[in-house]
Amino acid sequence: MTKREAEILEKIRQNPMISQKDLAEELGIVRSSVGVHLSNLIKKGYIKGKGYIVNEAPYVCVIGGASIGLTGFSRHKIKYRDSNLGSLQVSMTGVGRNIAENLVRLGINTKLICPIGDDIYGRQIRDSCADLAIDIRDSLFLKNKASAVYMAIMDEENDLALGLSAMDICEEMDILFFRKKEEVIKNARLAVLDTNISESALNSIVQSNPEQQFLLDTVSSIKSLRAKNLLPYVTALKSNKYEAELLSGIKIATEKDLEKAGRIFLNKGIKKVFITLGKMGVYCLDQRMEKIIRPLAVNVVNSNGAGDAFAAGVVYGMINNQDVEQCTKLGIISSSYAITHHLPVNPEINEQKLQQYLANHKTLVFSDTLNNTTL
Repeated sequence: MTKREAEILEKIRQNPMISQKDLAEELGIVRSSVGVHLSNLIKKGYIKGKGYIVNEAPYVCVIGGASIGLTGFSRHKIKYRDSNLGSLQVSMTGVGRNIAENLVRLGINTKLICPIGDDIYGRQIRDSCADLAIDIRDSLFLKNKASAVYMAIMDEENDLALGLSAMDICEEMDILFFRKKEEVIKNARLAVLDTNISESALNSIVQSNPEQQFLLDTVSSIKSLRAKNLLPYVTALKSNKYEAELLSGIKIATEKDLEKAGRIFLNKGIKKVFITLGKMGVYCLDQRMEKIIRPLAVNVVNSNGAGDAFAAGVVYGMINNQDVEQCTKLGIISSSYAITHHLPVNPEINEQKLQQYLANHKTLVFSDTLNNTTL
């Protein structure tokens, strides 16, 4: 859906009987253009004929954080407790928001439920979502609250050296708020959760929607502990090695340790397990297969957002009924695109490129069996 089509659809939602003339006047465009956009919306299935009855197109629901990102890139090896030479970048970010942006760029209709303050950062977040056609109508808009900010310091290899997350606003999305969103979550093709949301809210969401498929992104070591009671309710788990250690209780030092942790997650009821290992690749597991799929060789510009892009690739695979191996490959390809761009989400990623890359790299290197290799 284009930005203009999204604007017209929102006007129709507000007033289903609005005329083409009024639409043209409110949007500042000619009436003939409105007719073309309406025709496209009908063809795409968003509205039904005259009277503009709005169809709710199939969508993925992402529940998590949206923030302003401040990223510092060090020119040399970081010297702690000292001033370092480098550059600073400001961008739209947040785990939930990044996943949502990747999804819409992959052609997936996406609703994002996140908290947004009424400050200048909140307005930037809203504007960026509108530009990308990310649906944030079910988000929590708060008065007199500061929007979330994430600050990252990257090392000389453009990998994360230190992150600071100011996401307290996410605590405002409580159990009562999510009870009002049950229909939105229940009707999604798949729902994504990130652990910026409080433990009580996360538990309420999954227990109130027992039929829904959930992909859980554990976000960070400290926040991953919020997910300890969620595991029996989620379909897929995406975490890194350190987060997986905390949730499984297994110290992961070798590939065999990965197997032990993975089996614990399967025994808790998770259907698909994805543990990211940085330069070592991704460990993936379900009831039928278990593999480590190695990463692609690319020039790393910014690793921020790599995990979010991976999660979006996995979602793309899941809603297209792909197995755990194929989902992992789609995630790796999506992540590889992300880290070759200075922004957390590579604006050049799209469904065609994802599929083309997959077709050209059918034999991504992987190990069929695990051994005692040290991670």
